[in-house]
Amino acid sequence: MIVDWQIYYDAALKCQQIADDIRRADKPVHDAVKGECAGMAGQLGCRQQI
Repeated sequence: MIVDWQIYYDAALKCQQIADDIRRADKPVHDAVKGECAGMAGQLGCRQQI
């Protein structure tokens, strides 16, 4: 089996670019709600059932 590591390297770079793009697009939303939420997302539902 011959593995072309350049393909994996290129894919990793593309994944990093996609992650950077998503983070950049999400930053305004993240900044707007920062400090508004506390705890894990599922905790509220658990507390309501107790």
